[in-house]
Amino acid sequence: MNQDMETLLQRLQTNVPLFHGLDHGQLIRFLSLTGRAEVPPQNVVIAQNETGNEAYIILSGQAEVLREHKVLARLGPGDIFGELALLDSLPRSATVRTVSSCVLLRFDRSDLDKIAAFWPIMLRNLSLMLANRLRDTDELISVWLNGRPRG
Repeated sequence: MNQDMETLLQRLQTNVPLFHGLDHGQLIRFLSLTGRAEVPPQNVVIAQNETGNEAYIILSGQAEVLREHKVLARLGPGDIFGELALLDSLPRSATVRTVSSCVLLRFDRSDLDKIAAFWPIMLRNLSLMLANRLRDTDELISVWLNGRPRG
């Protein structure tokens, strides 16, 4: 394996929580199933209320999460979005629009069926990511309702 590939794999394993616990071989297998997209600024990648079965990981650039035209979060390298579509077939809960030019990895539910051997590791990581987002949302609701953080 060349040094550039080794560096990329190390960076992905360190910076993308979905990949924590995967070895290089597993990560290479996963990457072979993904598509790469270069998206210019101000483009909608996923739209609220539309259906989809794909998720994206930001390799470079910045994006924002919007709901009802309000910015909820900023995303950058290592962040994943659209991940709920991997678990259910319900409409998207938010819109994600690029702020700057972005390089994205795209994968969908059917790709995950092809990696059944290590999907449990990724599912655990996805569950932890969703739990953290739920805790952050709970904190925002608490501040909104009470004017101060919980605790």
